[in-house]
Amino acid sequence: MRIKATALFLCLSLSIGTALTPCFAKNRTVTPAAQDFARDEAARILFKKAFDSTCDDNKSIIELYTQSIKIKPDFAPAFNNRAILRTELGDMQGALADYKAAVNLTPLSAIAHSNLADQLECMGRSKTALLSYDQAIKLDPHCAKALYQRACLRALFGRKTEADSDCDSALRLAPFDGEAWAARGYIRALRNDNCGAINDFTTSIAFKANPLQGYIQRASAKFDIRDYEGALADYTTVIGLDPKRARAFTGRAEVFLALNERGAAFKDLQTAIGLNPAVGYGARAAIYKSTGDLKLALKDFNMVIARCLDDAITYCDRGSLRQMLGDYVGALSDYNKSIAINPEYSYAWYCRSDLLSRTDAIKSLSDINQALSIEPQRASYFAARAYVHLYLHNQAAAISDFNQAISIEPRAATYLGRQMVRFDSGDKSGALQDCNRALKLDAFSEFGYSQRARVKYALGDWLGALIDRGQVARINLANRYQQLFETLTVRKV
Repeated sequence: MRIKATALFLCLSLSIGTALTPCFAKNRTVTPAAQDFARDEAARILFKKAFDSTCDDNKSIIELYTQSIKIKPDFAPAFNNRAILRTELGDMQGALADYKAAVNLTPLSAIAHSNLADQLECMGRSKTALLSYDQAIKLDPHCAKALYQRACLRALFGRKTEADSDCDSALRLAPFDGEAWAARGYIRALRNDNCGAINDFTTSIAFKANPLQGYIQRASAKFDIRDYEGALADYTTVIGLDPKRARAFTGRAEVFLALNERGAAFKDLQTAIGLNPAVGYGARAAIYKSTGDLKLALKDFNMVIARCLDDAITYCDRGSLRQMLGDYVGALSDYNKSIAINPEYSYAWYCRSDLLSRTDAIKSLSDINQALSIEPQRASYFAARAYVHLYLHNQAAAISDFNQAISIEPRAATYLGRQMVRFDSGDKSGALQDCNRALKLDAFSEFGYSQRARVKYALGDWLGALIDRGQVARINLANRYQQLFETLTVRKV
């Protein structure tokens, strides 16, 4: 294909030269304007050939765009289109460089900034992506795409009011844009409003905006509300329309596991591995990890990293697994690598903080502070910092962080963490209130009942403590029966 592209360029040069023959004969020199015209025309013809190509070989099409860029180095559309294809091939750094080139060549283009932001977000550089979306919207306040994409990031960062405002603006500007409805569905899913998300994804599908992705997103939301049959139907629809969509197979595998159809699940995972090894191995590793097959999970994570050397998320996931296996040196190495690849990946800072919390609390505190500087509205990060403060014997700071975590997202585990600090500082009534709130959120928390029993006993309510201890025993017995049931019903591959 490269030879063919070069031949096209030579033929084009000859034809242009022939057209300019009168000019040569008369002036015996080629004017700069004529040279510029010949160069621009050659680049445009190569660009059009690449753009109109129906070839499935993205590398050949990329070569056409590259030839176009060599002829006309300031051809921003060629950089943009080459970036799209590089992303599809997994060359994320190459795509990022092309999008940056397009922005440098057309700094006043809102679309160029928005495309760069999309790539940054895809690579996990959410904080920088948000700045690029800001610039795109500053250049064009009516750019619906930038608005709904920024809405998704703002929602991820916990900026609810701003996210809702962006989403509303996008839908007012483009009420028939299915991607805008899909963005609102994504935001609703983040807030566990899965029914609302399903409605938005259904609207997105109806507008035929990337319908396959719409089905996948709707399937995920259905899975979260345990509508396994509905999720299975959506994933199967995607596979019927595009049997090469690896993520549809990994999603359906998760549904099969929930339905205790382990054989069908691993068959789908194997198909996904054949279609896209990084996606397939990554999904299977996550499933092995969730089922306690940690060594098999580690093997699959190694396979992903062998194919994606610059994937910060996978290094972090493998680090978490190594930490669970007791390989703390390996875990630290993976967290360091993840942070080096993408310093904006807050979860890597959070994980390294957790690893260091028992051996180097000062360094752990520095890491969790870094995570919070990236995502200042993440409740779990405040809760984690509260425990680091406890290691440093700073109870007041720990209480403050538990309070902040609860104000963002009230969770049973956070109330139980705060009650321990209150109990140790002598505030037993406050500790009892937190236990009650935790059990209201999670009525089957064995730890919650055991902690409340301790507090009641300290307050002299011995009968109440005894009742709560009995509840602990009942939940423990129920959990044992559940584990036995799963052992007997889940079929091995």
